[in-house]
Amino acid sequence: MFWDYHVGNPEGIHQLMILFSDSGTPKSVRFMNSYSGHTYKFTKAQIGRLTMNRNPQNYFADIEQASFSPSTMVPGFAASADPVLQARLFAYPDAARYRLGVNYQQLPTNTAKAQVYCPFQRDGKMRFDGNYGGDPSYVGSSIKPTKFYQGLNGSNPEALSLHTEHERWAGEVSAYTSEITDRDFAQPAALWELIGRGPGHQDRFIDNLVSSVKDVKYPELRKKVYSLFSRVNKELGLKLQERTEATINAA
Repeated sequence: MFWDYHVGNPEGIHQLMILFSDSGTPKSVRFMNSYSGHTYKFTKAQIGRLTMNRNPQNYFADIEQASFSPSTMVPGFAASADPVLQARLFAYPDAARYRLGVNYQQLPTNTAKAQVYCPFQRDGKMRFDGNYGGDPSYVGSSIKPTKFYQGLNGSNPEALSLHTEHERWAGEVSAYTSEITDRDFAQPAALWELIGRGPGHQDRFIDNLVSSVKDVKYPELRKKVYSLFSRVNKELGLKLQERTEATINAA
């Protein structure tokens, strides 16, 4: 199922290459890369600094209760219309609500460091703050008007919007299911060259792929996998095929 999905969605090949490279198989947590695997749209502005300055003080409180989602973004970031990302924007918080409860964002390990005003996200079991008091559970009230950041600093909603006309939702997501061309493999090809700069890195990458592809039972599906990586680099596809088939025949 894994490879059947990816040969049918080749636009994810760059992320797939990261997964099977040294970046995706770190020696330990200390060697992990901390960037997102998805594509976002953003404005170039400093939003803060992430400092790793201590280990967890309590494993349950700090680690097991932690929840991460690509939908948790600061102003200035916006999600692209990548269908996989769009699914995860919903699925990750939904899984957290099931695992930790509807108010998981109030837990100290998940709570925002800057104030967040979201009065329509309230109530539910284990709510342990003021629950927005008597504020209406909607915005735009004429009785108790909401003061937005844009109004306070003299800007307007459009100034903070990241959506261009090309990114409007009218047919936006379906546009990302368009035909794949050779241009879509330019960045994966560049990544393959970058991997080649590290001694033995390309061999380790192929070995990681072989350990997965060898378990594909359908020869025709394996051929499609080899073809996929051949579009990145012909030599890569050939070596993957040779090593995988040799491993299967030797089993």
